[in-house]
Amino acid sequence: MDDRYGIPLRESESVEFKLSMAELSNGVKAGAAMMNSAGGGSVYIGVRDDGEIVGIEQGDRSHDRLKREFDKITPSYWPMVETIQLDLGRIVLRITFPGNSGPFRYDDHASIRIGASTHRMPEDQYQRLILERYHTSDRWELKPSQIRTEDLDLKRLVSTVETAISVARLEDPGTRDPQILMQGLGLLSNGGINNAAAVVFGNEDALLGSYPQCKVRLARFEGTTKNQFRDNRQYTGNLFELLRLAQTFVSEHTPIQSRIVADQIQRIDTPRYHPEVVREALVNALVHRDYAEPGGAVDVAIYDDRLVITSTGGLRFGLTVADLMATHQSRPWNQIVANVLQRQGSFESWGRGTLRMIDISRTVGAPDPVFEDDRHSFSVILQRNDVTTNPEMSSREPILAALSEHGSLSISELHSLLSWSGSRRQIQLSLERLRSLGLVEIVGKNRGARWTLSSRSANRDLS
Repeated sequence: MDDRYGIPLRESESVEFKLSMAELSNGVKAGAAMMNSAGGGSVYIGVRDDGEIVGIEQGDRSHDRLKREFDKITPSYWPMVETIQLDLGRIVLRITFPGNSGPFRYDDHASIRIGASTHRMPEDQYQRLILERYHTSDRWELKPSQIRTEDLDLKRLVSTVETAISVARLEDPGTRDPQILMQGLGLLSNGGINNAAAVVFGNEDALLGSYPQCKVRLARFEGTTKNQFRDNRQYTGNLFELLRLAQTFVSEHTPIQSRIVADQIQRIDTPRYHPEVVREALVNALVHRDYAEPGGAVDVAIYDDRLVITSTGGLRFGLTVADLMATHQSRPWNQIVANVLQRQGSFESWGRGTLRMIDISRTVGAPDPVFEDDRHSFSVILQRNDVTTNPEMSSREPILAALSEHGSLSISELHSLLSWSGSRRQIQLSLERLRSLGLVEIVGKNRGARWTLSSRSANRDLS
């Protein structure tokens, strides 16, 4: 790279080459498009399309030409301009454009980078970027609510704060006065209740008239299409109540599958859809959805072969479905709502929700969740976990067998004893699931923790 003066070899999404100042206009247009992407980029004036460095002469009027082109960027922005000195007195101009700073237009048009090319940005994408740009200071959840303090579930407010205190996610304010508690949780704007307070703690009667979007639509369809309903309900309520109702509906329509394990005195019960995965998907839908749309909702659709949870509003802030499959930063659309649930322990603010769904699904042998984003809505699709079709899917049988034989074991001992190819985290998730089913117990804490069969598990018969 030294003989290239730090100039890249080829064009890319973040690199654009222009031969001369005659192409400055297209170069700045490309730079404005880079500012509408996550990484930004640089435009090099004095480099051929194939990467050959030829340089340009440094003219007296270069500054004026740059200013004329930069003045076409809206909102107004002056990118960083550097001069790379070549041999024989020639130079290359490097113009650097920051990412994640858009949306920007050049000459009244917004553009995006696709590979090494610049393309016109679709208008709906531009409007979405505008919404995201002003979201921090002018978001819907911060706006004054149409309901009053007496329209809130104040008992739930107090219990939420006490739960947050008990799990060490909130210091005890020394009072249970609703106004003080709401102030501490960010549920007041300019001294009055805001929309976030209504979403999280509003009573059903108050929400019915003022917040029709605080709704879940629940359906069990016959077969694998939407042609025929088996059950169809919808509810209006606060976030906690909607979460409870949706979980209950899924539980009612997804029976537990049971089978007998050879040479063991217990029956393995496996839910068609893992409750923790369902809960994680529902919490994420309720936290990240767009509440500004009065006709919006969280939809739960159960088919014979899958469960689909859909929320109004697609992925934001440049996040893609591919990002959800790896470690990523959490940027909740409803920051106050997310903060309340994070303190209460229902939501993690580390961008791990989708990864947790994947980890749990793989641990219990279920198919990976499928994530779909169409810009206007986001869906989590859970394929039916039919363990009877593949007895090797579950990691729980060998764990139960090992505990039955050895009495009590640590996670490390289980990992070694089972010659486990996966991670200790996967074993821990399996153990936690078995404990939630009442089949195992934990003795001790931290590094001294050991796992045993529960009395319920040990005493179960074959019936």
